Amino acid sequence: MPLQGREVVIVEAVRTPIGRGHKEKGYYKDTHPATLLGRSYSELIERTGIDPQEVEKVIAGCVQQFGEQAFNIGRNAWLQEGLPIETSATTIDTQCGSAQQAVGYGAALIATGVHDVVIGSGVEHMGHLPFAAGMETQNTYGHAFTPELMAKHNIVGQGLGAEMIADQWEIPRSELDELAVRSHALANQATENGSFAREMV
Repeated sequence: MPLQGREVVIVEAVRTPIGRGHKEKGYYKDTHPATLLGRSYSELIERTGIDPQEVEKVIAGCVQQFGEQAFNIGRNAWLQEGLPIETSATTIDTQCGSAQQAVGYGAALIATGVHDVVIGSGVEHMGHLPFAAGMETQNTYGHAFTPELMAKHNIVGQGLGAEMIADQWEIPRSELDELAVRSHALANQATENGSFAREMV
């Protein structure tokens, strides 16, 4: 279904480079996730030339919202950069699609006339909060999935889930490998051609 309402335009897009996620050898091992996200906000404001007071809403996607990424990291990053306290911000979790969903929510707010200027963003510092950290937290504070939920749905990790989807839809491994190789080749080509250089902070 196409988005209804006012036309929505993406004015600018920036991001930090992807770095190795290792607590001792990682590129961002000494960088707080709020600093990563906040630097992107500041660069976005600088490139667009917009008055930060014009930004009405900031939406950040983040999966593991505990530890350094707790307590609304979207707003923490905004305020850390000295940006206007009057701007409201929220952090959402739709797992791997969190940042994409943040942009979608922002577009919907503009299309419906609720806001005129919204920033959609995302952050995940895998070097400080690795994939397994969520499970470790549940072992301490309880599990997210109740027995009732597990009885209704076969909730599994992404790896096993991918195998199950391939089995259900009879997708051969060779086809998936070809797709993966093509994806990596295109990403490498784009990197070598400097296609990502403009958006880097």
